[in-house]
Amino acid sequence: MRRRAAGLGLVLALAAGVIVPAAAASSGPPGVAPLTGLADPQGIARHRPALAVKIENTPEARPQAGLDVADVVYEEVVEGDITRFWAVFNSRDPIDVGPIRSVRPLDPDLIAPLGGVTVYSGGTTPNVAAIRALGAVWVDQTNAGSAFYRDARRLAPHNLYAHTATLWGRAAPVPPPPLFTYTARSAPPPAGEPVRAVTLGFTPPYNVTYTDDPTSKAWTRSYGTVPQRAASGRVLAPTNVIIEFVTYTAPAEARLLGTAPDQTAWVLTDGRLIEGRWSKPSPATPTRFTDRSGAPIALRPGSTWVELLPAGAPVDVVAASPHARPPGR
Repeated sequence: MRRRAAGLGLVLALAAGVIVPAAAASSGPPGVAPLTGLADPQGIARHRPALAVKIENTPEARPQAGLDVADVVYEEVVEGDITRFWAVFNSRDPIDVGPIRSVRPLDPDLIAPLGGVTVYSGGTTPNVAAIRALGAVWVDQTNAGSAFYRDARRLAPHNLYAHTATLWGRAAPVPPPPLFTYTARSAPPPAGEPVRAVTLGFTPPYNVTYTDDPTSKAWTRSYGTVPQRAASGRVLAPTNVIIEFVTYTAPAEARLLGTAPDQTAWVLTDGRLIEGRWSKPSPATPTRFTDRSGAPIALRPGSTWVELLPAGAPVDVVAASPHARPPGR
């Protein structure tokens, strides 16, 4: 086990393989789903808006509904050092999703590029106003109608859910923009450091571990040695994990905009850890993850979790080989 802190010197590596440009990822036959880079031969994802849902992550909220079929999930720190999720759906459709919780100051900058439908439950007046000002269709307890329901098997406030079938139709069938760049599915592993597991230094008990599964080419998400499961029973195992080191200026407030060269990002894909940088010049612009030359770091097509880890938080990296070079050197 090796502990590395964020903000160390960067060894930047470009993901190898045939790169699918992000700008082209939502067009052309047979087409690909914009948020996963996977084939979308029937055009389902390219004719459906994004559906972004704010989901709780306290132990009382687990197992959550829908996280296992989200195209993209963002994990953020809120008050009390707990974490919450934004789960974004487009190519796949969960029947139910939740528990749904309230918005925070950092959320508008995070979800602004998506458009579509934004789903949450309340928040302070300034935070709610900022979400409603984005221009996306917003749904909360004031206008959800039959889309929201309470699960009697759980205690409030951990029991608010939504039926997604009644949410998709609230926005025009305009797909979200691509958020990432992808390699071809047949591309060789990228030019990063082979790693077996990575533990992120969120405040316990939210210090999550991602373990490489070479068979599925995914990253099993666990707390300690126990894999985290969705309400469906399926283990949460995204294809890619992006560790975006951000500065939290106050509880639930993070600096998500900027182009400074010290904005570090670590990308886990195809069993490798690639060190790079992140930049987001404006709220409506998707965050870019690049190498030293400014070229995009390409992900393996599939689902992606983006971890908004506090800058300076430790990260434990278990190398795939005892002789592997540690990150940051």
